[in-house]
Amino acid sequence: MTAIQLFLDDESGATAIEYTMIVALVFLAMISGVAALGQSLEAIYNYAADALIQAMSGAAADNANAQ
Repeated sequence: MTAIQLFLDDESGATAIEYTMIVALVFLAMISGVAALGQSLEAIYNYAADALIQAMSGAAADNANAQ
């Protein structure tokens, strides 16, 4: 019975668990931020790609009309 009580009263691993939980929360926050950044970058790249496609198709049409 005293061994069980000593085991339950032992708090030496509590600090390691707390640090692990903090690291896990920071990791989740970083992943959320990167996911949000990825979505923003996707929208920017899609806009740039659409503008480039329009510019190139306009240049191709101008070139065809000139000949």
